[in-house]
Amino acid sequence: MKLFARILALVLGTVALAAQAQNLSIGTGGTGGVY
Repeated sequence: MKLFARILALVLGTVALAAQAQNLSIGTGGTGGVY
């Protein structure tokens, strides 16, 4: 279950970074993520 926790943390971190990038550059859509 530690592997699942690491994957979950990685996904949450990626989503957080994508949200920050979108906040910094709204309307560009160039974050490279699906979310």
